[in-house]
This record gives sequence, C-alpha cells and structure tokens, in this order.
Amino acid sequence: MTLRLRTFGAVYLERDDTPLGGAHSQRRRLALLAYLAAAEGAAITREKLIALLWPESDEASGRHSLSQLLYALRHDLGADAIVMDAETVRLNPAALPSDTHAFNAAMRSGKLEDAVAEYRGAFLDGFHVDDAPELNRWIDEECARHAHACARALDRLAEAAEKSRDWHRAVDWLRRRVTLDPMDGRATLRLMQALVAIGDREGALRTARVHETLIRDELESEPDRAIVQLADELRRSASQPAPLQPLPNVATVPRVAPSQPAAAPEPIAAPAVRNSRWPTRRSFAQWGVAAIAIVAVTALLVSRPGRPASSDRAAIAPGATVVVGDLQGPDSVLALAVREALRAELVNTKGVLLTSDAGIRDLKALMRLPRDSALRAPQLLALATRSGALVAVTGSVLPVGPGAQIVLELLDPRSGTPVRTFAERPVDATGILPAVGRIGRAIGAAISRTALDTTVHPLPAVTTASLPALKSYAQARQLASSGKRPESVAAGERAVSHDSTFALAHYFLGDALWFIDQQTHAEAHLTKAYQLINTVPPREQLVIRARYEQLVLDRPDSALVYWDLLHDASPGDVLAFEGRSWALRALGRHEEAAASADTALQLDPTALVPNTNNAIYSLLGVGDTVGAMAIAQRVAQRNPDALLEVQFIAAHSRGDMARALIVADSFSDATARAWRRHLASLALADLPAASVAIDTMRLKNNMAFVPNAVLNLGLTELALGHDRAVAASRARETLEWVRQRDLSPPAVGRLAERIAVLSASAGDEATIRATIALVRERDRGRSLRTYVMTLRTLDAAHAYVRGQYAEAARRAELARHGVYFSRSLATIVQLEADARRAAGQAAVADSLERLIATHQIVDGNFEIWAMLRAVGALRAHGRPKIAAGR
Repeated sequence: MTLRLRTFGAVYLERDDTPLGGAHSQRRRLALLAYLAAAEGAAITREKLIALLWPESDEASGRHSLSQLLYALRHDLGADAIVMDAETVRLNPAALPSDTHAFNAAMRSGKLEDAVAEYRGAFLDGFHVDDAPELNRWIDEECARHAHACARALDRLAEAAEKSRDWHRAVDWLRRRVTLDPMDGRATLRLMQALVAIGDREGALRTARVHETLIRDELESEPDRAIVQLADELRRSASQPAPLQPLPNVATVPRVAPSQPAAAPEPIAAPAVRNSRWPTRRSFAQWGVAAIAIVAVTALLVSRPGRPASSDRAAIAPGATVVVGDLQGPDSVLALAVREALRAELVNTKGVLLTSDAGIRDLKALMRLPRDSALRAPQLLALATRSGALVAVTGSVLPVGPGAQIVLELLDPRSGTPVRTFAERPVDATGILPAVGRIGRAIGAAISRTALDTTVHPLPAVTTASLPALKSYAQARQLASSGKRPESVAAGERAVSHDSTFALAHYFLGDALWFIDQQTHAEAHLTKAYQLINTVPPREQLVIRARYEQLVLDRPDSALVYWDLLHDASPGDVLAFEGRSWALRALGRHEEAAASADTALQLDPTALVPNTNNAIYSLLGVGDTVGAMAIAQRVAQRNPDALLEVQFIAAHSRGDMARALIVADSFSDATARAWRRHLASLALADLPAASVAIDTMRLKNNMAFVPNAVLNLGLTELALGHDRAVAASRARETLEWVRQRDLSPPAVGRLAERIAVLSASAGDEATIRATIALVRERDRGRSLRTYVMTLRTLDAAHAYVRGQYAEAARRAELARHGVYFSRSLATIVQLEADARRAAGQAAVADSLERLIATHQIVDGNFEIWAMLRAVGALRAHGRPKIAAGR
C-alpha cells in the first residue's frame, strides 16, 4: 500500500490513489504534514512548529500538543514517515512522498511536463487553520510561489510548442497558464492565437468573452485592446457554419476511414498586451469567478479533431442525444449504482447530451409501474423516440461471486436494432467502478465519434472508489427525484459516511438540506464539496461553485457567472438554464429568469420542477399573468396545480374572491388549499375563516406557509382597526418561530422584514430590536448581501416606531433599492408610504400606495403583494361588501 500527501488543490492523504477521511483529514494534522513536506526533508525545530500551529499556547501545552500529534501521525503513517529527536522534526520523503516534493524536484531537473502534471490546483487551496495567523500567511506565500513557478514552466512549455508549430500542445499548456491568472492579457491572447491555429475560432471568441467579462466585472476596467481587436477580426472573418445534415439510420452507417487533419493555419499576429498583477491565494478566493473561467474555456470548450470510433456494427452520429434506461439485475441497488456511475461518465463527454430521468419517472407513472421497476426495451425505445434521442442505453448487472458481469447495449430507437455491445466482468467489488468507467468512456467515444482515450482512469466521473458510497448516493438521488427529500438526506449521509471525500454526495446533501431549511448543515456539506472541488470533472466544478456562491456566500451574481460558463461550455445543458433562473430570480431579473426557466422546459419538457415554478413565479412577480398562464396551460396535463396557481392569482388580482375561493378548493394538496383560502378570506375580511386555514396548515406541519399566514392575519387585523396588541403578538410569535429554525438567509430576511413592518405598525419597538439582534446573530459578521439589505429595512422600521417618520421614509426608500431571493419589495414600499403619511407627505404616500395597488412594484413575492393590495383596499374602504366564504 502506497501513501502520498496531496497539497495542490484539495489537501489530503491518499492510500493507493484513494483519499483518506476520518482522523486523516484533521486540519492541524494536514497542516503539519504540508509544512514538513514543503521543507523537503529539512529538519524543523519544534519551537517553530508550535509557534505556527498553537501560537496562543504556552510552551508546555504547545509541546504536549505537538507530541500528541506526532505520536498519532507515526502510529497511523508508520514510524519511518516522520523522523524526530528532542528538538527537531522532519518528513521522510521516501516513506511519505508528496506532490510538493515531486513538483520541486521536477522543476529543478528541468522536467517541466512532470512538474505541471503534479500541480493540480493552488497550494492548499481554500485551506486555513483557525487561530494560526502565521501559518495562514505562510500558506499564502507558498501558494503564490508555487503558482509563479508553475506559470514559468507553462510559459516555457507553450513557447516550445509554438516554435515547433504543435498548436494542439500549445493550447493545452496555455489553457492551464490562463487558469493560473485569468486576468493575464498576454497569456489570454496567446491562447486565442493557438486556438485559431487549430481552427477553433469559436473557442478563441469564447476565451475573449470570458476575459473581457472578468476584466470589466472584477477589475472594473477595460479589457486589453489587442484582445478586443483580435476578437473583432475573428468575428468579421468567421464564415457561416455549414447546415446540419440529416442523420442516417444508425444501423446502416458505413465505417468511415480515418482522415488526415488539415494543416493548421498560422496564428494571427497581434500587438503586445500588458501583463496583469499576479494574484495571491487570497486573491484566488476573492476572484472565484476568474479562477474557474478558464476551466470552462479550455477543458470544456476546446476540442481537438479526432478519428471516428470504429464499430463492429455501425457508427453513431456525433452530438447524439442519449437516454439511459434502467439496468436489469437481481441486486437493484447495485444496478442503480452502476447506472449512476455510467450517467456521471457520459454527462461529461463532449458531444453527448443526456435526457432527464424525469421522462422515465413520468412514463412509469403513466403505465402505473412501481418507481423501482425497470422499463423493458420496447418501453424505453418508445420513450427515446418521443424525447428525440438518437441512442438508447440498456443492459444488465449480474452479481458473480464478489464481482459482477456488466453488459450494456446501445440501441437505435427508430429500428430497435442493437448498434454496439459493451461488456466487463470485474472479479471483485473494487473493480466494478473502474469497469463502469471504462465502459462509459467507450460508449462516450462511440456516441461522440471521438478517439477513445485509453488512459487508465482509477475512477469514473462520480469520483468515489467506494461502491457502498455510490450505492447510497444513487439511492439518495432516486429518493429525491420521488419528492422524498428527508429520506434522500438519510441516504446521502450514508454515502458520505462510507466515503467522506465523495464531493458529489456532499454537494447533493447541501442542496437537499437547503430545501428543507437546514441551512447550517447545508453550508457544511457545500463547503466540503467546495474543498474537494478538484476531485470532480469540470462540469461538476462549475455546478458546485455556482451553488456554493449562492447558498453559502449569498452571491447570486457570482453564481450566475458560473451558470453562464456552464451554458457556454454545454449550450444544451438543462441544468445551466435551471441554475440561471435561480440566480436571476435572486437578482430581481424576473423576465430573464422566466425566459431561462422556459428554455429549460423546452429543452427537457419532463423537467417540470423547479423550472415550471421559476418561470411562472417570475412572470407573476412582474404582473405578467398572460405569460404565466401560457406556460401553465402548456404543462397543465402534467402539472395541473401550476394552472390553478395562475388562475388563483389572476382572480385575486381582479378582486374576484368568489372565483378565487372556487380555484382554491380545486388544489389537490390540503396545505395548498388552506393557503389559498387563507389569502382569499383575508381579502374578504373574513378573519375566522383565515384563522381556520392557518390551523389546517399547522396540522399539516407545513413550515413554508404558517409564519407568513400569521403575519398576514396581523396586518389585516390592523387594517380593520383591531387591537394593536394582538397584531404585535402575531409578530412576536413569528419571530420566535424564526428563532427556533435554521433558515437560509433569504428566508430569514423575508420574514424579518415582515415582522419589523408589522411591529412598527403595532408600535412594538422591543420586537423590532429583537429582530435586528437575530439577523445580526445569523449573519455572524459576514455581511451577507441579504442580511445587509434586511437590516436597512429593520432600521427604517425602528425609526418609524420611534416617531422619526422622515428618517424612516428615507431609510425605507434606500432599503427597497435592492433584491434577494423572493424579497417582498411591496412590504418595504408600504412601510415608506406609512412613514410619508405620518410625516405629512400624504400625496407621496398616495402615489406609493397606488404603485402597490396597480402592481407597478416589481415584487419577488407575488403572493405577499396580492395580500398587501387587499389589505390596502381594506384600509381605504373598510370591510368589503362581498359575503365571505360559501
């Protein structure tokens, strides 16, 4: 068994190419090993190590801590791994090799390709140790030093390739060079020239677009003129692409002989470009968008001409859409895990577009088949034909002793004819995932007609060597697709218990836990996935970074850049459009969010959730009920509640509460019925009916609706002139509800703003102050954008309750110039209107209230707008004449 320390990118110990978790992943343990590894066998004094790792400890406790750590390391790694005496400690590179030592040795000997092969990311990227400032400073310095060294090596390798006119190699080296410093104009220009030389003008233009975006957004500067000029020249000289030819029958396509690639053109010359400043490790963290941009430009966008794969039966058209069916076998969990690994391999194959699994689920529901049953070949072929797939994958997984027999077949959906067959028979469990990886790459090569990469990969794209972890992960995804999120979380936790370095399982858990309001736990898993990001393929890197930026760092603008990069890399990727719609909604760009979600629905009509909701809710947020109705009608057969949602809001907006109540009772879900009846009852001033609806929601234990319903009731009571103390108690009840739950920043912000506005109207300063304290406690000094905006509203409410109406109006006006996910701007406008009226500015107050009444306030929470509009009518005219209820 071979141990090795990895320090470039994610830092971890590995045994036989498998990352080790548990105690091996403790931060001070890894920090000590990394520091000793960087010393390359030199002895380090114990005093130096204590000062770095335990700077706050006295000498005795520091020596004790170091001795305990060294004892644990020698016990786990072997006594010969660490050599020490009473005063010094050193690492034995022969017993514990590291990529740091290998990198430095290769650089000294001039083996530059070996050196850059070791450099898989920034030194100790994202790693730090609490209460160890000197150590963290050392990490920053080492990060910059190694990045400089790698950049020099890549420059020299690229220069050699350029001189020999090996433009493909030049592209390989230059794309890595630009990854190190995305702001470097000279390296970007050289990459563009090399891409042009291999005939990839579109790749050169995409490289220019990414560079220009980063320079403008991150540095607030203009991009280098030479890059702009070259991009303009490429656009002018680009010819129109040839029309796509109709695809012949896959079963009858003859073999195609390998063709010689055309000679590469000379690179286009351009003026010199200024060099950018070199970023430190902290700069890389701040410029997260920049750090990944070149990954999309190079690893995903740059393709090299390859030979069509030969076939014993037929060739397959390039760029084929593929549906992966269920795999047969007596061990359904094993078959599910193999299918998951296969999909993960294919989704990262250029030229392959996978259909959504939602189509298989819908077909099973239509045929009244159990979700865990397998579709037979005729059913799969029919599904593939309807979804426009050119290839269907089916097969079986049979346990054979400790191993398995895996047989997969490619079928032509139009004829049902088998096109290719692939088989592997791993002898034990450890060989199953590598076998799936080999089959997946062979299938990807056949489908995309690229030359098969025969390089031995230890893992498939799911990035775990643990078959039990993959089984649990596959079960978690299956449960989530069935709407069973709590059960899926349990399965996901089992996956990471089997393999704590399984990045995609951590990502899945972070995403799932966010949906069920376990924010702290979600952040922990997404952070872990982010720390392991270098262990996943480029596509998954973009996805992890996007969700980490939005859900952990509360930066939807950065998340949007990553989703855009994913779209540029894979224009047909439905997830890119889905992710864009989430980020755009958080940025208040509702029309764009609706368009992105609608595109996702068109690309994959089976992917209803959340694309239908994102499209409809975005359009309703800007008052476009016609557009929302059109989408709802399009999906009505598969998602009838979406149509009911739009019909309810349309009736509510018109003031037709009789119709609204009829629509409310048509919802199939009891909570959905109760929530809509609650909203309609409030508009009719029927407080008893609204209260009954809240009780129904409490019985169903639905966390999403109850707090908003309680606040709605309090605001309506105030509008009808009821006791302010009762309304204040509603605000306090909701604040306590928020305090007891682990909500995301947007969820906390939405409720905190509504609590403060209700408390201000009720004259309850204490609750506003308590709400401000709660928001600051949740922010923990991070200054997350959502909490910054929320506190502005709370400050306005605080000024209002203290009688400082002019100041309250000023602060409210400032607060409403900003959005986060589902923020109710109408709530803040109403607070400003109340403050203006109290300050004697009745005309301004009237104009603001008209904006609410006519939906001229673009609101991310259309249901709260509808409720405020109804409350405004009650305040102006009193109890409506329409009878409440039926």
